Amino acid sequence: MVMKHYAFSLIFLISFFSCSLSEKEKLKQLEEQVLTQHDAVMSQMDKINQRQRKLKAYLQKADSTHMDTKLIQNQITDLRKADAAMMNWMHQYKNPADLSPENASIYLEDQLFKINQVKKQVTSALANTEKNTFK
Repeated sequence: MVMKHYAFSLIFLISFFSCSLSEKEKLKQLEEQVLTQHDAVMSQMDKINQRQRKLKAYLQKADSTHMDTKLIQNQITDLRKADAAMMNWMHQYKNPADLSPENASIYLEDQLFKINQVKKQVTSALANTEKNTFK
């Protein structure tokens, strides 16, 4: 009887720790996805700033009645918004280490969604400026 109890306890502990490790591994992978997306977006921030400077310089030289000035102003605004979105995301992001595994998973899923939205915004803003012949 004691042997059966011992064997059951051992099986329970092994399955508990294997689930726990699996859960920790899932959280680690999820956090890596979030940070990978962050790094991908961050690598675009210099390009955002360079494009803003080029477009501002073009606006200063352009005739104020030129048709492209409104388009360029809109593109500068989009670039600023994309930059601000990234900065806002970074300021609100917190390491989930202090959260329970369930809450950490929910938090990281939410953060992955948010950083993907920022990535779309940055990609779109940059793509719209690619069309300019006056870069």
